[in-house]
Amino acid sequence: MGRLKGLKEATTLADFAHWIGYKPSSLSYILYKHENADKYTEFTIPKKSGGQRTIKCPNEKLKHLQKKLATNLSLCFEEILKAHNHNNSLSHGFRKKHSIVTNAYKHRCKRYVFNIDLKDFFETINFGRVRGFFIRNSDFSLDLQVATIIAQIACYENSLPQGSPCSPVISNLIGHLIDIRMANAAKRSGCTYSRYADDLTFSTKNKNFPSSIAVKSDNDQNFWVISDQLNEKVNRLGFEVNHQKTSMRYHVSRQMTTGLVVNEKVNVRREYYKQVRTICHSLFKDGSFFYGNNFDHFQLDNNQNISDTRRLESVLSYIYSVKTSYEKLNKSEKVSSDVKKEAPTGIYKLYRQFLYYKNFYTNKMPLIITEGKTDVVYIKYAIRKLNQYYPLLISTVENNLVPKVKMHRWSETFTEVCSLAKGTSGQKNIIDLYEKNFAKFHNGGLEYPVIILIDNDSGSGKIFSRLKQNDRTKIFYHVTKNLYVVPTPISEEKKSTIIEDFFGADALEKELNGKTFNPIENTFDKSIHYSKTVFAESVVAKNYATIEFDKFRLILDRIVAVINDYDHRKLQSQTQQT
Repeated sequence: MGRLKGLKEATTLADFAHWIGYKPSSLSYILYKHENADKYTEFTIPKKSGGQRTIKCPNEKLKHLQKKLATNLSLCFEEILKAHNHNNSLSHGFRKKHSIVTNAYKHRCKRYVFNIDLKDFFETINFGRVRGFFIRNSDFSLDLQVATIIAQIACYENSLPQGSPCSPVISNLIGHLIDIRMANAAKRSGCTYSRYADDLTFSTKNKNFPSSIAVKSDNDQNFWVISDQLNEKVNRLGFEVNHQKTSMRYHVSRQMTTGLVVNEKVNVRREYYKQVRTICHSLFKDGSFFYGNNFDHFQLDNNQNISDTRRLESVLSYIYSVKTSYEKLNKSEKVSSDVKKEAPTGIYKLYRQFLYYKNFYTNKMPLIITEGKTDVVYIKYAIRKLNQYYPLLISTVENNLVPKVKMHRWSETFTEVCSLAKGTSGQKNIIDLYEKNFAKFHNGGLEYPVIILIDNDSGSGKIFSRLKQNDRTKIFYHVTKNLYVVPTPISEEKKSTIIEDFFGADALEKELNGKTFNPIENTFDKSIHYSKTVFAESVVAKNYATIEFDKFRLILDRIVAVINDYDHRKLQSQTQQT
């Protein structure tokens, strides 16, 4: 059974250490040499519902060990579910391909939705309970010493700490016991059941909600309570219901599960999205915004309730994730990138505008957009190696080199939201959408240039056509506002160039495992060549101190020329305004 089989065969600390990928001495040192007081740092964060939540964050060595344990136990959990044919997911928290959306999805279009909250979920799972689970559970049945070691890694002050990477998966393993009991009770009563961490949800299309699950309170007919029968099952499994947080939602009202609306489709609350949209429009117009005291995504005090684009980005990412995850689950017709580019849905359009605002309109230093990740490595190390010649691009602060330009990172979210292809096509898309997305930006930006760096070869033909340029010899092209295009230099002898041409033979001719480097896609043969990624990581990054970068001065000079040109344009604009 893979990872589970290896764990069950372990009987000593050395066996367990090898299973998890540690040296026995290293594992022993982390567990038994460090004082408990030094293993964790405690702090509090505000709860959405009010009050404070205590987070216990492990030190780096313990955190790394807990991550390794979490990864391996997650694999064991999936093996167990597969072995028992549990294809219908019951728990949706802290698992790959599961989320609050997959949890909520099971409860759409129901007549009743009943939510239960387990009190002090992590704190309820103590050291003895963790150790006993791994000893007595039939799927694990671990050696006593191995079960003790797992509990020692996972627990702090006799409970699973919130902040440990392995608390979620262990809570899921132990919580699976309650899932089985609750799912059986739900099935007998005609309900659907799911759990996300400490949130349990029962829903049904039946005309009457089953009394075996919940009943109306004797004191208040508008308030529902968990049935005595089900409450007793929860208690027998070592958990306790937080009776103050139980709720029943009818189909004629807004039905919520794990913070999401589930009446017809899974979605965020309409007024919540409108509030975020208003905040974004304020940011785009005035360069600042105010969350408002009733903004419920964060519990904010007066000092925090100010313009914070990092938090706003997390809110937009959350809404985007909910909406797109639902689309995928609902198997809706796939919308092509071209359609999204021309007519994006609300969240696509809003999130895209925000990303343009953050990355291109209010960039805090000159931004360089390359065709791909390998070019980022090339430029980064060229600037470091040639730092003495380029004070505009990098500076020395307390004997450390500090970049004064930023390399754009092509994240999956960025490319998806902005409907960008990879490489040169994506760069062209940025140019096409630039002015359109800047239309609502009116304040607090355009301080630094955005520089699109392209190979000066046949692949960049569409960009030159977009620029309406037949002359490829210019050192840069000003497109609009703060946007520039910089092509790699060409000469009479060399009519086209790619960025790799500016390395010397010492780098380009380096062999790795009997293979040579070939950056030309249509002649690349993986049996004899290694890729650009390998070249960037294993040749350039590892050996930049000894690699010849002098030819890159031709490219870096162009970047400096853009920075100077944009400063001149800004000065001219300010002079005209005065």
